[in-house]
Amino acid sequence: MKALPKIKHFILLTLLILGVGSCTNEPAERTESTIGYQNELFKLMLNTSSQNGDPMKEQICIDFVYPFQLLVYNTNRDPVQNLTMTDDSTLFQTLMNLPLNHSISISYPIETTDSNGNIISINNDDELLISLRSCSDESVISYVSGQFCTPMNCVTKVPYLPDNADNEYAGAIFYANPDNTITLRHLGNNYLGTWTVMIINQKSYININFAGINPIATYWNKSYHYLGFVGPYRKLSYSGGSRYFLQVCNEILPYQVGDFGPSGGIIAYDKGSYSDGWRYMEVAPNDLPANEWGCVTSNLMNAQFDGVGSGYQNSVAIANFHQSLNQYATNPAICSALNNGTVAAFSGLTHDFGDQRDWCLPSHDELKLIHDNLHVTGAGGFTAIPYWSSTDTGTPQAKCIDFSTGATVLLPKNTANVGTRLVRYF
Repeated sequence: MKALPKIKHFILLTLLILGVGSCTNEPAERTESTIGYQNELFKLMLNTSSQNGDPMKEQICIDFVYPFQLLVYNTNRDPVQNLTMTDDSTLFQTLMNLPLNHSISISYPIETTDSNGNIISINNDDELLISLRSCSDESVISYVSGQFCTPMNCVTKVPYLPDNADNEYAGAIFYANPDNTITLRHLGNNYLGTWTVMIINQKSYININFAGINPIATYWNKSYHYLGFVGPYRKLSYSGGSRYFLQVCNEILPYQVGDFGPSGGIIAYDKGSYSDGWRYMEVAPNDLPANEWGCVTSNLMNAQFDGVGSGYQNSVAIANFHQSLNQYATNPAICSALNNGTVAAFSGLTHDFGDQRDWCLPSHDELKLIHDNLHVTGAGGFTAIPYWSSTDTGTPQAKCIDFSTGATVLLPKNTANVGTRLVRYF
């Protein structure tokens, strides 16, 4: 009889346990951790499933293994849908069409495959975030490196942009090599350095570094935020401004002197092989309106090159000098009352002909070739007058070629009625 209370206690305890364990008619459990629109993981999942062709956003090194389940939650974090993801398209459309006040969670574990086909097991949001973030960095680094690296038969040029306050190195040529070395060619000199693509706070940067303490290193050694394309130019920004680059690739077709060029001009010179971004020199079909060479008191060391291929950098040096003067075009007296404010080289650099804005005033030797190869044969429609070259003499005079004789003449930089004919290289 004394054992009976023990049996009663056992039955009561069993009933209590069964009561506690019952889940009949209880509401679905809310989750404390969901993935919403502003969540980094949400954006990375969207990029992984996207097929929009944007290499700065698409993840190319990880694929989801399907199927897997997504739970959708309303604004109160109550589950409202259980969806099966069957492929990238289903996942992408689900994420894109999710109401702004809704969120998702993933039913783990899931699997992904990397670019080598290896299967990776993912057990929670943190593991997935690490995996997708790593892939995102890898994809962007690969893409930006491909954009900046110089392919064969191509060069990366620093363009002259009249609206850009800084054209100091316009005309320079970059060779960014696959081994992350870089060569900068400027004013006939080569400078060696390195370049590296980095991801910092989910933004892509290109670090450029030239050795030593010198003007090249001071100007270029920075970490630049890569901003992609602005028109035809690749734009890199830093705290003090921006740098622009133009990659030029040429499919070399055979031309002969006297042929029409690709930009509507006439071939004046063939150097025989492709180097420094060009093989042929094309001369514009018509003269520009008469311009002065520029300020009669100027002495421009970086515009005193005679050689073939130096016309562009001579022109940049001339334009930069006159742009540094306070409103020279409308206030030429800042240099001399004898000037009228026109600058032949600046007119050339800003001239848009044949869908190209890479024209320049030819150097002395280039102008001599134009006379000998075209004008002497009656080609080009030149007038028997002196024509400006971009070659300074370091005096109040600049070098010209007199197209009535083919001789070199030195004329004051404010001389009127001197011809201006442009060239470009390709």
